[in-house]
Amino acid sequence: MVTTNWVMGLWKFPSRIELFQIIETAKDLVKTDSHYVQVYVRKSSKKQYSIGFAYDLTNNQEAEMGLKNFTETTEHWLHARFGNDLIGHDIAAPIYLIK
Repeated sequence: MVTTNWVMGLWKFPSRIELFQIIETAKDLVKTDSHYVQVYVRKSSKKQYSIGFAYDLTNNQEAEMGLKNFTETTEHWLHARFGNDLIGHDIAAPIYLIK
């Protein structure tokens, strides 16, 4: 088992947001920040999609403050793009990698 300084989670969108918009947004996230370890789009309910990610906070401040800054900054960026069409998020750290 490896303890990381990563944050992992999902940014959730309503069904009225088209899949291609979410995919393009995920691509833009990767372009804007090199600390993403992985980014993917997946179905998160019957008609909704989410952007899933792993983000490395290693070069950031203290883990808790880094998590807060990351969450607030990204949420602000997504709200600027989608307004109130961001349903929410499920984000947590630390991450313990098993395999």
